[in-house]
Amino acid sequence: MLKFRRKVKTLNFKEDGNVGLVLSRKLKDKTYMILETPLLIKSKLYEYGTIVSAKKGFDGKLWIKEIVTKSEYVTDVYCWSKEMIDSNTFKLLSKKIIEIGGSFDIAMGGIVSIYYPKNVEFNLSREVEKIENLP
Repeated sequence: MLKFRRKVKTLNFKEDGNVGLVLSRKLKDKTYMILETPLLIKSKLYEYGTIVSAKKGFDGKLWIKEIVTKSEYVTDVYCWSKEMIDSNTFKLLSKKIIEIGGSFDIAMGGIVSIYYPKNVEFNLSREVEKIENLP
């Protein structure tokens, strides 16, 4: 796990007058893959899976300069209780997401972002319904 953390870099961006940051993984010199979709700033450009180039600014921070490849993932965000996230149903869903080449993250204890490839047939609505209808 520590090896992976060392490879994770924070990238800063500006969009529509807002300044934000996203986690990314370095792919090669000055090229990064974004590993999350910003929660507090609704970004139309910087989503999970987007490949960007970045360089250090005068402030010493890494700033996104341009999009190399747009994301090939769908992003859906849900607000679920701890019980829903701890359920076996969610564990099964998380395994399915990873099996189809997707990912997910949980922020602030209950905001679940799910990322899955656009080119994969996956009925997320049906899976979410199972979680949201737990007793």
